[in-house]
Amino acid sequence: MQHYSGNQAYLKDLNMMSTLRQIRTHGLISRAQLADILRLNRSTITSIVNELLERKLVKEVGSGASKSGRPPTLIQFNNEIAYSVCVDMGSRQTKIYITDLGGKLFYEHSIDHCSKNPRAQIFRIIKIIKEKLAELPAKELGLFGIGIAVTGPVIDKKIVSSHNLEWNDVPVYNYFSEEFDCPIIIDNDANAGLIAENYFGIAIGEQNFCYLRIGRGISAGIFVNGEVYRGSEGFAGRIGHMSVDKYGKKCICGNRGCLETYVSEKALIERYLELTGSHASIDQFQTREIFNLINQSDTNAMIALHEMAEYLGMGIANIINFLNPNLIVIGGSITSISSKLFNPLNNIVQQSKLALFKGNIKFSSLGENSIRLGMISLVLDNIFSTPTIKV
Repeated sequence: MQHYSGNQAYLKDLNMMSTLRQIRTHGLISRAQLADILRLNRSTITSIVNELLERKLVKEVGSGASKSGRPPTLIQFNNEIAYSVCVDMGSRQTKIYITDLGGKLFYEHSIDHCSKNPRAQIFRIIKIIKEKLAELPAKELGLFGIGIAVTGPVIDKKIVSSHNLEWNDVPVYNYFSEEFDCPIIIDNDANAGLIAENYFGIAIGEQNFCYLRIGRGISAGIFVNGEVYRGSEGFAGRIGHMSVDKYGKKCICGNRGCLETYVSEKALIERYLELTGSHASIDQFQTREIFNLINQSDTNAMIALHEMAEYLGMGIANIINFLNPNLIVIGGSITSISSKLFNPLNNIVQQSKLALFKGNIKFSSLGENSIRLGMISLVLDNIFSTPTIKV
C-alpha cells in the first residue's frame, strides 16, 4: 500500500486501483461500463485505461454487444503479465504452486512437513521457488507476489500457534522478505478458502457467508458485509476450539470437548477404529481409506460419519444463530464424502437452527484449488488496495 501527501496523486492512484479492481472482478468490461460503475467521466476512464494498457496490466479482447452504434471494445485484466506463488503449509505436507495471476498452473510440488526445524523447512521452500522461477520463461513483471496459507492464527505476520504444524512464533514473513522483493501475504487456510469461494466458487457476490475448512482440523473464514472478519487480534474463526462437551475428549489445545476432537479426519478415523475394535494406530490408517469405506457405505464407517455429522451440525447451528450468514460453504478434504454427509448434516442443522434462517449449506466445488486461488486473490487484493494519504 502506497502513502501520499498530495491529493492529486492520491486521487489518480485511487481511481486507477478502483478501475483495476473492477476490470479484474468483472472479467470482461467496457470503458462505458467502468465509467458508470465508478461514476467517473468517460475521458478520465479513457485516460486510466490507456495507461493500464501501456503498462500491460490490462488488454483489449474484442467487442461487446451494442444496441446501436459502434460495439464497445472490451477490457480484460492481463493475467499473463506475471507469476504468483502460493505456499500451502499443511500439517502433513507443504504444497508449492507457481501460477499466473489468474491461477493457471505452471508448477506444483509437495514436500513433507517438518515440525522440528521451521527455519530450515522455510528456506527449503524458498530454494525450490527460486530454482523453479529461474527455469520458467520470464514474464514481463516477474514475480507479482507470494501468498502463504497456514493452519492456525497469523498475527504480526507470524504463525503464532499452530497445533497442527507444531510451530509457535515462527517469523514466516521475515524469512521470505529477506529473499524476495515482492509483496508477501500470510493468512490462514480458512480465509484463503473463503476468498476463493467469493471470487471463483459458489459464493460469488455473497456479502455475508462462512467457509468451513474441514481436514486435519476444522476452522472457519467469516465474510461480513463484503469483508473478511478477522477479529480484534486476527484469530477469529477458530471454530475447532468451540466447546461442545465440557467433559469430552482431550484436545491438543489442552481443553476438553473441542469441536475439532469430533469433527476432523482424525476424529473420524479414531471413531471408526473404536467401532471396529481395531488396535491399529491412527497414523497407520490413511484418510483416503476411511473416505473409501464411507463412499462404499461400510456400516461402521457410516456410524462414525453420522456421529460426526451430529457435532458438525451443532457447530453450524451455533454459527447460524450467532452470525446469521446467507450461506455456509464446507470445503477441505471432507468434500470427498459430501454426498454421504449432506443429508445427516442437514437434518441436524434443521433441528438446531433458528426457524428464521433462510440461507443454504453447500459443499465447495473448488477442491484442492481453493487455497491456491484464494491466496492469489489475497495477493492481488493487497497490491490493488486503496492508497492512503500520509498525514
